[in-house]
Amino acid sequence: MNQENWVTTCLSGYRVNPPRGYHFENAHYPLSKKLGGTKTIRLWYPDHIVQGCLQTLENNYPCVDTRKADRERSILRDVYPEYLDLYDQATLICRRHANNKQALSGHREKARTSATQKRKRPVFITCPKGEIYLFESCTEAGRKFNLHLGELSKCCHGKIKHVKGYSAYFADLPDAF
Repeated sequence: MNQENWVTTCLSGYRVNPPRGYHFENAHYPLSKKLGGTKTIRLWYPDHIVQGCLQTLENNYPCVDTRKADRERSILRDVYPEYLDLYDQATLICRRHANNKQALSGHREKARTSATQKRKRPVFITCPKGEIYLFESCTEAGRKFNLHLGELSKCCHGKIKHVKGYSAYFADLPDAF
């Protein structure tokens, strides 16, 4: 099984029988973000774990977060025990790359930059009367309209539609409006 076959099987299966028990995540496909991939698809968490393993093995480059290895092995043991060996092979590649200090320091720098960018994403707020405002961040918008930051963030991520009648969208999304 390769990454393309796995993803095709998963996505077609979701239409017929949507999985339950775990959340869905954005998965970089066909290339990982670290390799310059910009496209993402929504995968059920256990499917995302297997897809990350296949991606790691196909590219011989880490696409699995080994900090979550215990949790992910436990999930695979419950959902896809036949893929535990695949997971072990992928984490081995990840650990080999982590031993390379140059690769590790670059990964840490990218992670720090990414975390900073996430906190300062511009946000569009649509008021109940229809006015639209642009803010530098969720925090700024929440203060202006007295909205709970956690709820506002959920709205921006599309998990809920409104907060006290206000809708919110990240301004850097191409399909915000």
